[in-house]
Parts: sequence; structure tokens; C-alpha cells
Amino acid sequence: TLVDMSQNHCGSACFRVKSDKAPYNLFFDINKAWEQAPPGAGVPPAQFLYRGPDDVAAGAPSAGVALSMDTYKVDWTWNSTTGLYERQQNGRADKEGDGTLVTTNNVVVLEMVYAPGISNSPDAQSVGNGQVWVFAAGNMIHGTWTRANKLVPFTLTADDGTPIVLTPGRTFVELPRTGGNVTPK
Repeated sequence: TLVDMSQNHCGSACFRVKSDKAPYNLFFDINKAWEQAPPGAGVPPAQFLYRGPDDVAAGAPSAGVALSMDTYKVDWTWNSTTGLYERQQNGRADKEGDGTLVTTNNVVVLEMVYAPGISNSPDAQSVGNGQVWVFAAGNMIHGTWTRANKLVPFTLTADDGTPIVLTPGRTFVELPRTGGNVTPK
């Protein structure tokens, strides 16, 4: 059900940049990537629900989140001036190739169980359920994620039973291991 878009199968859809070393310098032209998809592959469904542009964001005020992912320490901080979350990794500002900060409108933290995958590398088990923290518009909502199988989107449900909806815009998903690796601010 996945289309292999690794460097050996992406054709003209991928290219390497000189600002980083392999494997971190492989980039995609999304329009060309769709051209590489097999016939009938279609656009995948949206993974999350989004609120209307004029709807008020739900949740409690939060300055962001700190999380541990094995040896990596990640920190997302809400910037009320820009209306975006800014990312740090291992105590340093996370920057794009052009030097701008990595930012996003939403941070979705899906706590995952990991099992050995290809080449015995860790593989997040994204079917089942677990805790979720959603950070959107300077607020945090805690709840549960569920996913019946790999072909359907995630369902995010707040602790009060309501669906969790995100702010329209970019969404960054973090997948820490289960077990206390998430600290809302």
C-alpha cells in the first residue's frame, strides 16, 4: 500500500542539495512525486481534522512541549507574535537550509510503542491506540489516538470525548516512545 519513493525509485521527483550530507539532503518536488505514483494510487486521505478559519481553538493555554526521543531532546515553543511553534533539537534552534527557524502551526505528539523493523531499526506501531497531545494556536489538548488499520486516518479524541481539531496550516508530528517522554509546558 506504500509507494517506494526512496532514492532508487523516485526518478526525477527527488534531488539532492549541497547544504547537508546524505541521507539528510534528499528532497522532493511533490508535483513530480505524484507523477511517479502507480496508476490509481490517488491522494491519501487527510490524517487529521481541522477547524474552520474563524473557529476558536480548543484546549488550555500552553507554551509548548518538550519531549525525548531516545537520545534526541526536542522542544516546541509557542510564539504568540508569529502564531507559530518554533522547534529546538538538543538545545539548539532547528533551522532550515536557508537559516530560518523550523516552525509549524500544529504539533501533534502521538505516543507510540516501538518494535524492531527493517534491519532491526525501531518501527513505530501506528495501528492501535495511545496518548495524544495536540498543540495548536497556543493551546494544548490531551486525549487518545486510535487507528484501526494502516489504510485509515488517525482518530484523535480529547479526554472529554470530543474530536480534536487542528488549526489550518502545517502540522508537525512527533512520535516519542510510550513512557513519560512528553512534558507539556
